[in-house]
Amino acid sequence: PAAAGPGDEVAPLGGVVQSIHVNVGQVVNEGEKLLSLEAMKMVTHVIARRGGKITNIAVKPGDPVDAGQVLLTIG
Repeated sequence: PAAAGPGDEVAPLGGVVQSIHVNVGQVVNEGEKLLSLEAMKMVTHVIARRGGKITNIAVKPGDPVDAGQVLLTIG
């Protein structure tokens, strides 16, 4: 996977993208739920570490992801 940049949100663990709660162009605040990952029957929510506008979503529901993989970018 590509190295994460300053606005990238990355997967905290390996799993499968269950759902995405934001859209490109949407403005989010720090602490907002961005997407949900499922790993070993447990759901983990990825939370925004900063506020800003979603500029890119690199995954879709059903995609397998590795820990550290870029999921989306907040500009």
